[in-house]
Amino acid sequence: MLVSLLTAALAGSLTAYLSFAPIGWWWAPYFGFAVLAALITRAPTVKRGALTGFIFGLAYFLAGVAWVRVSMNEFGGMPLGLAWFSAFLFCAYLALYPMLAGAFTAWAQPKNPWFFAFVFASAWTFAEYLRAHLFTGFEWLSVGASQTGAELSFQPFVSIFGSIGASWLC
Repeated sequence: MLVSLLTAALAGSLTAYLSFAPIGWWWAPYFGFAVLAALITRAPTVKRGALTGFIFGLAYFLAGVAWVRVSMNEFGGMPLGLAWFSAFLFCAYLALYPMLAGAFTAWAQPKNPWFFAFVFASAWTFAEYLRAHLFTGFEWLSVGASQTGAELSFQPFVSIFGSIGASWLC
């Protein structure tokens, strides 16, 4: 169990770090989400699928929104320890959305690989939609946004379906 959770954390952090600026490797989310999907298929329970999604999401957001700590500490004047703690709590809250996607995918238990891909993509996209519209309105680190500058990815679909649609296609 520990190895799969550490793998989820590594995949989540690398997905966020490599997919967006300044590195911007548009193909990195495909590998990161393939690892997450493989871990969820091996989850024996819905709780384990949810925990895997949460750990992936926590690492994803900790790597992707480290600037939140900087803005609170250096520009907002918040003490450093409190800024780190607040940023961690914020990332833990945002990780609830990937947790929801992991739990739903583990609950559905699709056996057909094509149907699994459909359920997983739909659950992740719905979680991103909820994250962008419920409570925080925090649309930062949407997977579809990593595809906007790519030459060979789903870039044409971004202008048609938007960032959320491109997230589903990834």
